[in-house]
Amino acid sequence: MQTIIKPPHKFKRNKRGISNIIIVVLSLVILVIVASNVILWSFEMNQLDYDKHKEDITIVDVSAISEENWTFNPSSYALGGLTTWSSGDVLNLFSDDEVYMAFGSYFSGSDISDIVDNNIVDVDSSPDIGTHSNFTAQQYGPDLANDELTEGNNGTNNTLGLYVDTDDGIRADWTRIGTNPHLDAIDYNINYIYTSGNNELAGNFGFADSGKSTETINTVTIQLYARQTEFNNDLEAFVWNGSIWLSLGTQSIPTSWTWVSWAATSSLDTWSKIDGAEIYLQSQTAAGVYEVDCARLQINYTNDNFELDLEVQWTNANYNETNEELCIYGGTMDTENITVKIWNGLAWESLLANISSGWNNASITSYLISSDLTIKFEDIDDTNDTTQNRWNIDVVLLHVWTHEQTVEVEFSGSSNMENWKELYWTIDSAWTTSAVSVMYQFYNYVTDEYPTTGEGFIAYTSGNTPGDDEERNQTIIANPSSFKSLAGDWKIRVKGVKTTDTQFELKADLIESKALENSGTLFAFRNEGPITSHLVALWINNVTKHQRYGLNIFINPGETESYLRSDIILPTRPFIVKIVTERGNIELYSN
Repeated sequence: MQTIIKPPHKFKRNKRGISNIIIVVLSLVILVIVASNVILWSFEMNQLDYDKHKEDITIVDVSAISEENWTFNPSSYALGGLTTWSSGDVLNLFSDDEVYMAFGSYFSGSDISDIVDNNIVDVDSSPDIGTHSNFTAQQYGPDLANDELTEGNNGTNNTLGLYVDTDDGIRADWTRIGTNPHLDAIDYNINYIYTSGNNELAGNFGFADSGKSTETINTVTIQLYARQTEFNNDLEAFVWNGSIWLSLGTQSIPTSWTWVSWAATSSLDTWSKIDGAEIYLQSQTAAGVYEVDCARLQINYTNDNFELDLEVQWTNANYNETNEELCIYGGTMDTENITVKIWNGLAWESLLANISSGWNNASITSYLISSDLTIKFEDIDDTNDTTQNRWNIDVVLLHVWTHEQTVEVEFSGSSNMENWKELYWTIDSAWTTSAVSVMYQFYNYVTDEYPTTGEGFIAYTSGNTPGDDEERNQTIIANPSSFKSLAGDWKIRVKGVKTTDTQFELKADLIESKALENSGTLFAFRNEGPITSHLVALWINNVTKHQRYGLNIFINPGETESYLRSDIILPTRPFIVKIVTERGNIELYSN
């Protein structure tokens, strides 16, 4: 049995070995095929990358194909401001032939009288000296209604004591001790007077001379150095004012020595009354003893020094005019001069040395640099001035003005409904004076305004030779169709301004606009690389448009290809052109 079974078992093992060999061989074959394909694919990819890297295509130029189609000139005009027509008509604006349409200028300046605003101001942190009688009067006129400026007394206060220097003994009810005048000093037990009865009189006592005449009297009191043995018994004092005796009333006399005062300012209100003053005393009770050791006049006065320092102000002044003056109309003036100073922001500067009757004017251009302006009235003599002066001011104002002449004309016409690619406009004109500030504006119907910069706006200063023709022009590329209405209407404003009193003229010779229509786009591509390039796509982009166009252009190495597309209209600048090659390279062109 064993000899029968073993041979088949050996056969099966051999068969299995053959199968393994076949599998290995087939695997090797597959690996060889795969490896060959990988190597081939890698070669091809390397070749493609190499070609893509070597490809070098550029966009040389992108330009619109345009042609001049239409020319437009004005058909009507409208005068601006008070401009006047002088001569000619719009037909004279069709060609540059020195046959003009002329327009006259008008006064366009300003002339403002700005009255003073207030007198509630203190720019120098120093209080006013003096008074206004009626500040409002400065805000009207001249009308003979004046604000009277009066000096204030800015002197120093002083106190003067005038002691008794006479005793005439006419009123002799009181006992007098010592020598006349008895009450000239505090020297009790040597010189004094006393009484113990009721209604007892003592006097008359006179005082030393003041030696004053012009100083301002503030207060006057009569003072006694006295006592009374009974508590607070009254004593009445009388004063002679040069005409009559006046009672100053009673005062309680304390039991110890002290100064007792009676107010006498209203009774002795002049230096002559003070110098002639006398007093006498009357007791008011029999109880106790009245004793008086000394008597005096106590005077508080001011050494006169009359000054004027009054500020006034404008808070909303026009400070942008060419000419600026301070104008003051004076009425009756006193003997002392009155000046005007102006605040420069840091200190006062002299402006008018002396205001006289009538108009007094001074330029303030260097000071009027903001809406606030402050001046002050000041007297000349501000030291030991014992005379109080007064000045009448009728009106105070700022006169600001600009001499300016202007010509302003709006020319209008019609055009067409086409989609313009470019708009070229020209104005040729002359001015009958030099150095005119000229402004040309082409109306923008999209923004609904005349431009003040950029396209549609031209500004310049005319030359120094009056009457010379000057041409200005501009090409509008970005949005030329914005400069006409939906109906095709257009308008141009011409304006000339000069700071002058003399009228002048605008002489318009040519006003013309030319519209260009776009008929396609011409591209120029150049192959700078060593291999042929195949262009397959083109993009044109701006902020509002992203458009792709198909291409099928082969360009050999070193060649430049001009490529016209009538179906491509370039959009509003700025824009970007992009081309794509079959190999995936991209080239950009920026307008």
